[in-house]
Amino acid sequence: HFHRTGSLHFEEEMCALVFKTDLDYWGIDELLMEPCCALKYYPDIELCVNELAGEEKSKAKQNQRDIDENFGDHYPGKLRKMLWNLTEYPETSKAAQIMAFSSLGLVII
Repeated sequence: HFHRTGSLHFEEEMCALVFKTDLDYWGIDELLMEPCCALKYYPDIELCVNELAGEEKSKAKQNQRDIDENFGDHYPGKLRKMLWNLTEYPETSKAAQIMAFSSLGLVII
């Protein structure tokens, strides 16, 4: 569309990162974008970049947690991992959730 009209517009339903990738691929400067669309594009791109950074940080944290909590593949290690998840991470199973609620109930009583 840009090559025919000479004006660059950002479609609201399009992902800002995909649009940026397309602009980079075709060698089009994003500063050529019309002001009406730039007001939508720049906040969207900032939001996407922050979201990606948060995802990368979360993945790194999960990877470090997996390394720290690797108790081995033998039976005692697997049992220790199961008990660890049961007491530390209620989101891992229904049994862990029951354990967390009963523990919380005992603290409240």
